[in-house]
Amino acid sequence: MGREGGEDGDRRDHREGRPAGEWFRGAVPPELDGASVSHFIHGHLGASRRMMRRLKVRGSMLVNGRPAVLRDRLRAGDEVVLALPDLPSPNIVPEERPLSILYEDDALIAVDKPAGVLVHPVRGQGEGTLAQAIAFHLEAEGRSPKPRPVHRLDRDTSGVIIFAKDAHAHHRLALQFDRHELTKEYLAVVWGRVAEERGTLSGHLRKVSGRMVVVADGEGKDEGENEARLVVTDFEVAERLAGGATVLRLYPRTGRTHQIRAQLAAAGHKVIGDRLYGPTDPRPGLIGRHALHAMSIGFTHPTTGRPIELVAPLPADMAGLIEELRRP
Repeated sequence: MGREGGEDGDRRDHREGRPAGEWFRGAVPPELDGASVSHFIHGHLGASRRMMRRLKVRGSMLVNGRPAVLRDRLRAGDEVVLALPDLPSPNIVPEERPLSILYEDDALIAVDKPAGVLVHPVRGQGEGTLAQAIAFHLEAEGRSPKPRPVHRLDRDTSGVIIFAKDAHAHHRLALQFDRHELTKEYLAVVWGRVAEERGTLSGHLRKVSGRMVVVADGEGKDEGENEARLVVTDFEVAERLAGGATVLRLYPRTGRTHQIRAQLAAAGHKVIGDRLYGPTDPRPGLIGRHALHAMSIGFTHPTTGRPIELVAPLPADMAGLIEELRRP
């Protein structure tokens, strides 16, 4: 591609067909004449940087039928074709385990994740994960056992989690997460009496010594992948408990690792049972994990476009905790 050299005159005459996994085909508008491929994809189409990294695979970006790279420049009227290649998948060995399926169709599967279960195999633990159980389920359906988690939950967080069954559905769902176009509700039991009926937690979060820390605005802005990022979570009180705790409904507008747990700890209301954030529980042993549950998620179906809302019931250990703390 590019403007230099002798190829500009016949650039538009080469066509290489439709690449596998095509998800965009269109012309460059006049106002983007001279823009980079990177700007077109990220700024104009709104694709996340995560998606752009996937598009770096050769043949995933075509301009007038020829392979392109992100730094190449575009002309008004150029035809851009973008394909989403399948993600390289780690060796997930299907494993038969019980699944609590909340929703399933040809594009996706959503399950109620129990506490204590990893979403995906990690170094040091390659068995007993949710991805392996879903891979077994897909294999039994005669599908490729390559579940694609659209988002993550901490090992000890329970609740709704979505897996895509193919690359197209994964891309469409991931865009909704990246653009914060879906709704998420969590339920947490925290220490202390939260005075406000509702409010918003807002601040910048970055990783420090293995934990996410709320830092002052502007601090840590040049940390690369560990850059301090703005995180925002709305909350409302569901119940104030006589035993010195509060049940909160939380609605994160952004999504970063440990966002809710770190923000609540910084606000002086640690999630009960959380051993990573905040001081030791004043009444230890009430629950065997942090009391955080992904209660519901609302999104647009990646192929039909219809709205879907999924709800995971409150697990027994959190229900028991709330009942115990209703007593002074």
